[in-house]
Amino acid sequence: MARTTIKTLAMVFLLASAGCGTADDPLLAFKGRNVAADVRSGRDATMAAFEALERGDTGAFLSFMVQADSLRPGHPTLRYHLARALALSERPEEALAVLSSLSAAGMRVRLDDPAFQDLETDPRFEGLRAEQEVLAIPRVHSRQAWAGWDADLQPEGIAFMPDGWRFGSVHKARIVTGANRDWVRTDGFSAMGMEWDGEWLWSAQTMTAEGGAPASRIGRSRVVAYDTEGRERAIFAPQDSLDHWFGDLTVGADGVVVVSDSRAPGLYRIVNGRMMPWLTGDPFVSPQGLAFLDGSLYVADYSVGLFRVDPKAGTVRWMETPPGTVLMGIDGLEAGGGFLWGIQNGTSPTRVLRIQVSGDRVRDVRAFDIGHPDHSDPTLGLIRSDSLFYVANSQWPLFGPDAGEGARQPPIVLALPLDAE
Repeated sequence: MARTTIKTLAMVFLLASAGCGTADDPLLAFKGRNVAADVRSGRDATMAAFEALERGDTGAFLSFMVQADSLRPGHPTLRYHLARALALSERPEEALAVLSSLSAAGMRVRLDDPAFQDLETDPRFEGLRAEQEVLAIPRVHSRQAWAGWDADLQPEGIAFMPDGWRFGSVHKARIVTGANRDWVRTDGFSAMGMEWDGEWLWSAQTMTAEGGAPASRIGRSRVVAYDTEGRERAIFAPQDSLDHWFGDLTVGADGVVVVSDSRAPGLYRIVNGRMMPWLTGDPFVSPQGLAFLDGSLYVADYSVGLFRVDPKAGTVRWMETPPGTVLMGIDGLEAGGGFLWGIQNGTSPTRVLRIQVSGDRVRDVRAFDIGHPDHSDPTLGLIRSDSLFYVANSQWPLFGPDAGEGARQPPIVLALPLDAE
């Protein structure tokens, strides 16, 4: 993921499980709308709201937050700030109602904000505190499948080859083996998403500040195919003038490689030895994880939720979600056991989602590994041996140019059984 440019969800909440909601839940309001345009307008309204708050204009703060909430329905962070705006505008009943709805949906919220000080004597506010304490308890369903010892390894993507694991490191631009030995150096490109197709290891690569790239080269992206010996068999790069940030890729049953670009934004394909833009611009905002399931390609858009792509028709549909369900902030996406599995690092705490889909609708969502103690920016994964294996701690904030090294931990891979309950 492009942490410095894409991770725009300043999440202060948790969705511990798919909550209950009403038929007029705001999440359903996206149907038939240009979600990308709404996100852009919603960001503008949010910025205006906080500028108004800086000026001490609580009335304008509320007005702009109402606008942002309507443009990006179902965004819990915006609804949290809407509750703050209502409280600051001396509308306690409405503020409590918004906070209660967030808590009822299983989301963690910060209740010690000064905006809520006048609500603290209300018995309902004490009830919210008790609910939040319960929601803060981690729920762990996985086991440690691999633990490294190199704290300088910053794994984003993983793959499993005939001779074992491969980990793509953002930091120091390399791909390493499960024995923590360098397999290949990637010419200054951070190794992101990877997939083994039975013959070649495909690697999406982007130059990043965390990988040590100079500012003038950050965002340059490519896809490299390696053989079993780590030799470069093919290199593909976009031949256009757009800004790029390749983050993940997947290989379809027909051998076509699809790459997500969170900056352009959109999808690229490698077909018959050529990389070509496929679906770029609206409705995508920040596409990340990719997964094929039952002939459709599913795209996790970090800022919006899930899209379904019909590969033959080239059509894109935003997926309706059950009331009270948040699918923003998903980085990795895999398919297995008849479900999609989303690795969600844009929520607090982080979690893994099992997503049941049907057509253009998300039918059911269940959360696992909520607030796992090993989580520190979990990223991408793969399905193998009836489990989802995923990187638990890519630790992006600890690898920035100004970050200290002392807090870094060796990488961990967790294994979540597909039949977890």
